Amino acid sequence: MNIRQQKKRLKKALEIINKVEVLDADYEDESVLYIHVENNEYNLECIKESCNLLGIDTRKFVKSVSCDIAEYGEGLLDLSYAWMFWIEIKNHRIWHSSKNGFFLKKVKEENN
Repeated sequence: MNIRQQKKRLKKALEIINKVEVLDADYEDESVLYIHVENNEYNLECIKESCNLLGIDTRKFVKSVSCDIAEYGEGLLDLSYAWMFWIEIKNHRIWHSSKNGFFLKKVKEENN
């Protein structure tokens, strides 16, 4: 699969994951501290569709993003752990903002 196809597939997967309702999110500088969503049937279906599109094992993904916080009760997902599963495309990074949700942003290539 070429880069253009990968980019298109990743954008579509991010659009799907953006359908979930974010309960709370927090950021520090350019880092995401947490993105809490409810662990319910609708959100899990969106996650499953997104994972299938990217070839990610849905059970492993959900297990990795699951957390319990007393403030919200059981059944909370923290999508800040999703970056462990997403493979970013050359010269592009996945970002999250409270206004735009997840999105792909082009960045300059760094020479080390």
